[in-house]
Amino acid sequence: MFASAAERIYEGLVTIARNAGDESMVDHPTKKVISKQAMTDWWSATLREARKLNRAFLKVYQVPTPNFFTPLHGVEEPAIRRSLASYDAEFDGGEWRNAELARYLALWIPELILPPRVLAQCSHLQAHDLVARTSQALKDKNIDYEDLLSQAMLHAILRHHYSSEPTLCKLHSVSPGQSDYMNGHVVFDRDGDQLWLGHARITVSDNWDAVTTLLASKLDALVQRDFLRKERDLILQFREPQHLRETTLTKVFQEFAKLDDLIRILNIPVLVAYDSSVLEAGFAVDYVDKLKTEVADSYLELKSKLSLRLTDIRVHVFLVPIYDSVQLADNFKRSLEI
Repeated sequence: MFASAAERIYEGLVTIARNAGDESMVDHPTKKVISKQAMTDWWSATLREARKLNRAFLKVYQVPTPNFFTPLHGVEEPAIRRSLASYDAEFDGGEWRNAELARYLALWIPELILPPRVLAQCSHLQAHDLVARTSQALKDKNIDYEDLLSQAMLHAILRHHYSSEPTLCKLHSVSPGQSDYMNGHVVFDRDGDQLWLGHARITVSDNWDAVTTLLASKLDALVQRDFLRKERDLILQFREPQHLRETTLTKVFQEFAKLDDLIRILNIPVLVAYDSSVLEAGFAVDYVDKLKTEVADSYLELKSKLSLRLTDIRVHVFLVPIYDSVQLADNFKRSLEI
């Protein structure tokens, strides 16, 4: 059993007192005295070591998470393993909260980009030096900011509303040839934890049929065995379990684990942030009711496009109506430029 911090401090104090007591009053009288400065120096060193040890094992995702969205409309269909959750960014003073949403999503980028060992060096999500490191990481990559915005949106929703933990930071997964559109999370459940591997997209297209057809194709690729094997290999390579909560998925995250076991606990979240015709019309007293109808119809169309490959896999659809997605992307990029 490992000694607690209090036990180690107590043992240190006992050792100091014992050593002083063992000294000869005749031969080494000064060593019989424990000076205030000596104790101050010892205490400062002890605190530094404790903080260093705490950072080495800090569970970086067990922190309070800020909320922005208001739940809009949901559908649960357990019989066919499908669900819908939609969210409203809302109006404020008659204006849709475009700039505020951009800033909110930018706050999540450190978690999305940086590995847990870096996050452990800072006290909270909004730390200035954390954002500075993120900006540098983005400069070192060829980043699609619209893709990053949509990934941040899905990340924020899963972290806040589902208390999830990311499986892999995008510092490793945005490299060419790797999973540049994957958004992976562990969602904890009393009946057994789940692996959520999904896709997010922001679209300005008013051709919802084309959008849903493309999305269905992307989701189909997520359950290809070669893709899943590659994702598992990336998780094995870069996962930092000392900074993560314990999970029942440990056996799945092993090199020679069966892919069938991974598929059994696989869930697919898909988020679409889209330019809403309801929001385009501006604020109205009944706009929420109209949005609910809009997202319900959009969900039905997307659901109908999903392939038979996904029949036995739980698919979670997240819809976020947007007003002026181009402006949102511009505001988001500016929020990251520091």
